[in-house]
Amino acid sequence: MADVVVHVGRDRANEVGWFPGEVMVNPGDTLCWGSFQGDVVVSFVPNSPFKSGNQAVKARKGSLSPSETIRDVEGEMQFTCEVALGGGPAVKLSYGVIIRRN
Repeated sequence: MADVVVHVGRDRANEVGWFPGEVMVNPGDTLCWGSFQGDVVVSFVPNSPFKSGNQAVKARKGSLSPSETIRDVEGEMQFTCEVALGGGPAVKLSYGVIIRRN
């Protein structure tokens, strides 16, 4: 099991995104987000990749969100999301979180 940290920020074109881009995790891994550029809200609607069922995670500028455990799925599933940074509007990302089974 892995502990995965995703960093949210703005690129040189001032576009919101996260790094490393598409996040690939396994069931049982933990996942959290953070940013040094502002508060972060990551929303997964309509489906959550988390065991808890939480559809949103939040982190204050300079800190990490609480870790969420990735739920078990059949095969491989992709979860898309919206990200808001620094109180700005939510941006829908074309990539998201992919759960795969090893």
